[in-house]
Amino acid sequence: NEAFNRPSDAELKALEARTKVAAPALADFCKENGIFLPRDECPVIGVALSGGGWRSMLSSAAFLDGLSELGLLDGVTYVAGVSGG
Repeated sequence: NEAFNRPSDAELKALEARTKVAAPALADFCKENGIFLPRDECPVIGVALSGGGWRSMLSSAAFLDGLSELGLLDGVTYVAGVSGG
């Protein structure tokens, strides 16, 4: 089925909007750290967080906070969490 071979129109629209924020943020972070990364060549970055209780929730929050403090969270395109149930 053709619909399963590509992202939906809504996903493509969301990706385009997020890329307008993430690509410049990632390029700026790289520049500040001596790495050349053209804004039009920034990769799509996804962060996957595991679930399963308080420890998982706290470590995920701490990880996201750390990315934010480093200035990297704005360069992330996708953040996903799963339940460890």
